[in-house]
Amino acid sequence: MSERIVLVGTGAIAHEMVDTFGAARFVAAYCDAAFAAAARVPLPVQTSLAQLRAVASCYVLGLADPRDRLRLAMELERHGFRPAPPLVADGARVSPSAQLGAGTVLAPGVQIGPRARVGAHNLLMHHAVFGHDAVSGSQVVIGPGVHVAGDTVIGEAVVIRANATLAKGITVGDHALVAQSAACFRPVPAHATAIGNPARHSTAGRAQR
Repeated sequence: MSERIVLVGTGAIAHEMVDTFGAARFVAAYCDAAFAAAARVPLPVQTSLAQLRAVASCYVLGLADPRDRLRLAMELERHGFRPAPPLVADGARVSPSAQLGAGTVLAPGVQIGPRARVGAHNLLMHHAVFGHDAVSGSQVVIGPGVHVAGDTVIGEAVVIRANATLAKGITVGDHALVAQSAACFRPVPAHATAIGNPARHSTAGRAQR
């Protein structure tokens, strides 16, 4: 194993990633100093990027909040860290013609269809389906049991919560949120929240997310 990967985050998602890939896959965990005392991962916890440079060369994001993901990715890259190669769990299925961006994590049971293009730093949780020819931007978080149909286009820093469905060919704009179990049959605008079945869209309170 040549990469020395730091896991960014110390909460429940980070802990699940350690359970999935094994503690030996990571050299340390990194978090803001305010959260170090509450760390839940069985890894050495660092709060200093200068000290972390001595043991790690690349990183993977183990947290779900899009603002924290963007902020911490930028912080680490300013200090010379690079995204880790994609981490694909045992039991995930990736078509040979699909592309996975750097720093992307696929949990067990995830399925990636033919010619799909998954952007950098995407997190796909258990049993999510990403259909044929679907495309996502960077920093997308796809919850457990989500079904993204073929030819769908997902923008930057989108969050799609558990068991939601995106119909074939729709577009989800940057920084949108698709609520749990929502069923989207028409495009979701940037910064909007999609709720319900069929999903309704609201932009109230989303512009600063």
